[in-house]
Amino acid sequence: MNMYLAILIPEDTDGWSAHIPDFPSCSAASSNADLAKMRVAQEVAIVVGEMRRSGNRPPLPRPLEDVRADREWAEDRKLDWSRAVVTMVEVRA
Repeated sequence: MNMYLAILIPEDTDGWSAHIPDFPSCSAASSNADLAKMRVAQEVAIVVGEMRRSGNRPPLPRPLEDVRADREWAEDRKLDWSRAVVTMVEVRA
């Protein structure tokens, strides 16, 4: 079990997108921030389970400072840090 940063981004359509920066291909969306967070955590748990079954280790969680310094990741998601919500998710697989 690991704790990963989750970044919740308000969307212009009154919904939310949720991202876990240590798993760039994983994201989820919902009209509710908590539901988006839950969905992305479930998606990452599936990916982590597949990684472990194939003998790979999931990435170690990065600190917020490292994620904020990853400008390419933020730009790809059109992330405005002043509007984002940063939280943690527990990933079990």
